[in-house]
Amino acid sequence: AFESLGADVTAPFEFSFTVPVGQVGESLRFFANVQDTDGLMSPDSAIEALTIKADEPPTIEIVRPTSDDTVVIEGQEIMVDVRVRDDLGPSGVDRVEFFVNEALTETVYLPVSQTENLSGQNDVYRLRLFPPTGLPGFEVHALGYDVLGQVAESRRISIGTVEDTVAPEIEVLEP
Repeated sequence: AFESLGADVTAPFEFSFTVPVGQVGESLRFFANVQDTDGLMSPDSAIEALTIKADEPPTIEIVRPTSDDTVVIEGQEIMVDVRVRDDLGPSGVDRVEFFVNEALTETVYLPVSQTENLSGQNDVYRLRLFPPTGLPGFEVHALGYDVLGQVAESRRISIGTVEDTVAPEIEVLEP
């Protein structure tokens, strides 16, 4: 037996609904019909079916820096970019937590496509940080969460730091 989910009265005609929870493996069957402005009904469409799949955890990878060979000068800002993808699409990602030396440093909720207007980067999340001072290096990793609470952990990367030993030079350009 079929149950009416509703009607769409504005072109383009489409319909969204929430997939029921706890019914993994079951099939949902659909059909549609149309009523024109004179009240005439179309025949029912062919019946279509889809099978409900279990939600998968997101995937996460650090895309910048690209390796453990990265070294920065103390006081130099570094960007850490992670790519997070979820089977529910970009809107399925809830947040990314960035850790430096095992300490939660920042939680990011929006991808760089929204924070920095970078087109096509709706799955990249960015941390800008200054390295901890007085250490020869530090470790960074991230956790990506989807909207259903599933989590994925990135690999850990080591970033080396070197002391800033070059004094700035002052040069007068004009009197």
